[in-house]
Amino acid sequence: MRLKEAVLASLVAPALCAPEPAAAQADSILPVALPAPWGEHAIGMRVLVVEDSSRTAADSDGASGPRPVLVRVWYPARSGSGRPKAYMDSALAEAWRSTLPVPAGFERRVAPHAEVDAPWADPTPEGGWPVLLFSHGRSFPVENYQIALEQLASQGWVVAALSHVGEEALTALPDGRVFPFSGPGWEAPGERGQVLMGVVDEFALDASRALDALEREAAESGGPFEGRLALEDGVGYFGHSLGGAAAVWTMQRDRRVRAAASWEGQVYRDQDRPLTVRGPLLYLIGSANRRDLSWSHFRSGGAEAPVYEAVIRGAWHASFGELLHVYRAYGPREWQEGHRREITAERANQISADLLDAFFGAHLLGRASDLLRPDTPEEGEDTRRWNYPEVDLSASAAPSGAPADRSPER
Repeated sequence: MRLKEAVLASLVAPALCAPEPAAAQADSILPVALPAPWGEHAIGMRVLVVEDSSRTAADSDGASGPRPVLVRVWYPARSGSGRPKAYMDSALAEAWRSTLPVPAGFERRVAPHAEVDAPWADPTPEGGWPVLLFSHGRSFPVENYQIALEQLASQGWVVAALSHVGEEALTALPDGRVFPFSGPGWEAPGERGQVLMGVVDEFALDASRALDALEREAAESGGPFEGRLALEDGVGYFGHSLGGAAAVWTMQRDRRVRAAASWEGQVYRDQDRPLTVRGPLLYLIGSANRRDLSWSHFRSGGAEAPVYEAVIRGAWHASFGELLHVYRAYGPREWQEGHRREITAERANQISADLLDAFFGAHLLGRASDLLRPDTPEEGEDTRRWNYPEVDLSASAAPSGAPADRSPER
């Protein structure tokens, strides 16, 4: 059992043996605020549902139909003109609680910053706002990544977050249909890579269908996305775990995806590793998994397809997203003691959101950033002048004008 399969076991094991958090015994539940984004824009959120008639999916009632993809779009908005977004649906919160012992109703006490259907920020850039796709990890719902989604939207990105039915803890569609987790498993360790690659293939198809839908929405006269999305020159795609793997494989297959970033998404089949990428890749790794992941899963495809690896010290697989940020408010003392030396989820997301903005800004918008300079300085330079002290950054096959290759030979 490695990485994602071990995450919830290591996260929950001490908690399940502990008494209920004190907050669950109190009359009121401790409120949790998501960190305030530091970008210049307020944040809006709109919902789309895309259906793929070439594939089917069965909901919780057993009704089968075209496979849906729930797409929630975070975007730069004008403040105060939409309704506050709830943290998550109550049914999803109950599914979340079946894994982690948190108080009933906690989702009503977690405060995001987005406003539903808020008007777009003005003025819209010429050609529209740049677009990123996002995919969640296995069993992690999109709602567990709102720190980073809000931050990127506040900095001028449109982030279309995809819910892959059957692979979230639970996906609730606006029409009332519910899709619980039903992802395939494996009996022998040797089957793991093939099974997970099959899931990645489904994620990649979902992403391409979502891109098709965004193109239609952007072209619809009078629609809420008309003229708002910069799609003609391609998009970026990032994700966590399985979602990160899907971002890379979609870039390999769909040329509309020009750059990809992965929070610890692996190349799951041995025969595919290392994968030579066809476009720029940012690989974000927690130091807990450095030995398994660093410079063994991806390699540069040349000057136009550099690979950046950013190892975040003190982070592990669940540090990406805000699951630990929320749980830290409710976890028992034993859990707090066992995790006190980790980097906080707030800090991990601050670092990774900055790196994502710098990476996609460079490779989609041509915007230079010191954050993409590898850590090894020239003689006499300050090694921490341009990056976070928790980050070890290296790069291979950097494009002309960018830092020289200082990564290990692979």
